[in-house]
Amino acid sequence: MAKIIVDTMGADLGLAEVVKGCLEATSLDNTLELILVGPEEEIAPLVAGIKKIQVIDAKEVITNLDNPMVAIREKQNASIVVALELLRSDESIDGLVTAGATGALICGSILKLKKLPGAKPALLASLIGKDFKPFCLVDCGANIDSPASFLVSFAKMGVSYMEACFGIKNPKVALLSNGAESTKGDARTKEAHQLLKETNLYFIGNVEASHVLDGLCDCVVCDGFSGNMILKNTEGTAKFILASLIQKKNEVNEDGKKLLDEVIKDLTKQFDYNGLGGAVLVGFDKILIKGHGASNHTSIKNIIFQAVKMANGDIIHKMEQNL
Repeated sequence: MAKIIVDTMGADLGLAEVVKGCLEATSLDNTLELILVGPEEEIAPLVAGIKKIQVIDAKEVITNLDNPMVAIREKQNASIVVALELLRSDESIDGLVTAGATGALICGSILKLKKLPGAKPALLASLIGKDFKPFCLVDCGANIDSPASFLVSFAKMGVSYMEACFGIKNPKVALLSNGAESTKGDARTKEAHQLLKETNLYFIGNVEASHVLDGLCDCVVCDGFSGNMILKNTEGTAKFILASLIQKKNEVNEDGKKLLDEVIKDLTKQFDYNGLGGAVLVGFDKILIKGHGASNHTSIKNIIFQAVKMANGDIIHKMEQNL
């Protein structure tokens, strides 16, 4: 049984879409307990009669336009602030899910939660590679400029995630670089390569950006600036290819349309963020997941189950061990 907080504020599609995802999740798992944080007068009518859903009132929201560090201190009734306070004070709660501002989640977690010993907080994204093989990319945006030692911490947490969520024993780790050779990369990458070699991780060496999706490894490690570009470029390229295939359907016969429909279906399944879950903020003693701002109800449901999977896989304990 898992108990998860859901921040209902800040999502692009609005509070009702987030609540709809929560209702779908509880209908599929009768052991799941959810705590929805947001304006009670709006949420309560939507969840009336659902025993496994509790509502905590919070009327303010921190947006992407706010300075997150200032807003966390000044907007004490903001949903993310109330959610983090509750998460910190109640040991029975496993984690927090939000589709609100990334900066607010990161800054709020730094200010209010405990970091795991030896951890450097980072954002971890789950992706699907060749033959629908899952892998993770860490860091993908929490740290814009990271020393080599941070990348070792990222690798250990990425390995823990793949073990807990996908049951992969001794996950393979690769370091993002501009060449597969150990001599390639800037000074930080070369230092990180050597440090990773000295760990007990299954480190297979460098991987180029063009091979990230090839299924060579289970965890790709990089600084947050490079990881964020990899993530957004992958998403943008997938959208471009899908749009091109959809346009091409108008130029082929019926047999061609059927074939393209199958290709489009598979690619959508592989790259649609609504089906992949959210980015995990790792390095803290609680499960924290940031959904895409444009997440629909299906995405919210999937992110909640992603949190449940992490809780059932005892991910925090695994990270403590690996760190």
